[in-house]
Amino acid sequence: MDNFPITSVKFDNRFLVIMIGVIALYATLLLVSDFNKLANKIANFNAEYLPVIISLIMIGWIPLFVRWNLLLKHSGLKVPLKKNLLIYLSGFALSITPGKIGELLRAQILKSQFDLPRTKTTTLVLVEKFYDLAGAILISLTSIWFFHESSPIIII
Repeated sequence: MDNFPITSVKFDNRFLVIMIGVIALYATLLLVSDFNKLANKIANFNAEYLPVIISLIMIGWIPLFVRWNLLLKHSGLKVPLKKNLLIYLSGFALSITPGKIGELLRAQILKSQFDLPRTKTTTLVLVEKFYDLAGAILISLTSIWFFHESSPIIII
């Protein structure tokens, strides 16, 4: 982890204000939607499933990281594998933002650590989001085949 000073990342104040505003808006909408129902679901959650859920999530990150690594390599950007993994995982720190737009943090870290142009790395993050969208559409269309009764909901 040497030579990985994440604290050296500099943010524009406008970016920080926008991120805080989006998080506050998201939290407000979550609380206003139906707080009692949400609290009830959390209280009745069976914690025995937590290790399985966390394991499946982490296993799901493997192909996503491979895709990210391939996107970087095919763009001619060279980042050591270990540091690339750390940078990729750091993008999850703000992935709770709507649209996972907080993952653009990776572009800033790649700029500060390896002096890679943000124009290329930001584009790669957006291409990655496009692939996520294409995958979600493909899964939705496949789901229509198996779950006919839910077709209108899936289409919407």
